[in-house]
Parts: sequence; C-alpha cells; structure tokens
Amino acid sequence: MSENSCRHFLGMYPDRRPSCAMGRDVRAWAVRCNGGSEFGIGLRLPCTRQSDDTEKPLFDCPELDRRTDAEVEASRNSMRVQMGRLIRALPGLHEIKTDMIDKGLASVVERCPFCMEPNALHVSVALGVNNHMRASCASCGEGFIE
Repeated sequence: MSENSCRHFLGMYPDRRPSCAMGRDVRAWAVRCNGGSEFGIGLRLPCTRQSDDTEKPLFDCPELDRRTDAEVEASRNSMRVQMGRLIRALPGLHEIKTDMIDKGLASVVERCPFCMEPNALHVSVALGVNNHMRASCASCGEGFIE
C-alpha cells in the first residue's frame, strides 16, 4: 500500500474484512470496472495509486481522502521507533528461544527484553513442529510472533 493512500482503505482482503472504512467493497468495484478481471486492479485503485501515475484509475471515489505529508512522516517515525525497539530486543528473544529449545521447554515466563520487567514475558515455542516463537509481555504489551 502506498504511503499516501486513502485513509479509508483497509486492504484487499475479501475473506477477512471490507476494503474500505466507508463501507465500499473496493475490490468488487474494481473488478467490475476492469471487465470482471482481477488482473492489475491493485495498481489502478484510486485509494492506492500515486498522484503521478499516468494510467487513469478504474473508478473515481467521492470519499477519497489521502493522508497528508505530515501524517505520512509521523507514520514513518512511528515505524522507526517500533522497529528500533524490536531490533534491540531480538538478541534477548533469540537467547530465550535457544535456551528453551536446548532444555525442551515449550513455554516459560522470562524477563522482558523490551521493558526489562522480570517475569512479565510469556513465551512459547512450537517444539517438534517448526520451533517458531510467540512472546507477549504482560507489563509493556510488546510482543513477537515468528
């Protein structure tokens, strides 16, 4: 999804939720306007296409409301902060997971590598399946799913 997409656009997931917060079924609308074909519709939605695109959108939406440059920048900064926290926590998460696998433990409660609160991080590892990890902190609310 482009950064300055319409603030109402929720994505094109027909099985999970509507594609527009304003109640429009954008996916179905785009398919109808594209002669019944789904080919290329994601690139030609008014919700997601960039303003400098040369190809005309499949339809015009009266509720189109793009994010402002300030909102886009705020979103980028928020993502940088979130990614920074995760990157700092990953070595601790890896250490916990490795220790759990070595000891054959499917679940433990550990010190949270996000907030450093003792006995707050609930961790489970799918031993014998794919060794993927799921962690959630009861204190800071941060988590990780592999």
